Amino acid sequence: MSIFKCQKKVGTAKYDKKESFVLNKYCHRICTYNAAVCAVECQMNGCSLVLGSVYMPCDDSTQEHADDYEAAVDVLQCLLDRHIGSNFVFGGNFNTENVVRI
Repeated sequence: MSIFKCQKKVGTAKYDKKESFVLNKYCHRICTYNAAVCAVECQMNGCSLVLGSVYMPCDDSTQEHADDYEAAVDVLQCLLDRHIGSNFVFGGNFNTENVVRI
């Protein structure tokens, strides 16, 4: 029994406490070089799933904030570009209620 099963277009996950140690065989950390974004990639049976956590900076109307926000968005785009064909799940705090207009 595998923890991560992938069908043609739909991935399903099953968690079994006894087999949870198996995940470290199939998952690895993705270096993002950005504190706002961290991610891991899990590959099994020819399927790839990228799990990401995002914490976007809050809007304080400064150029530094705008630069940090843009850098985090660039990292997300880079993840998408580097892992074409993977499935993605991004969660976290996107702080999008105060949008910065550049």
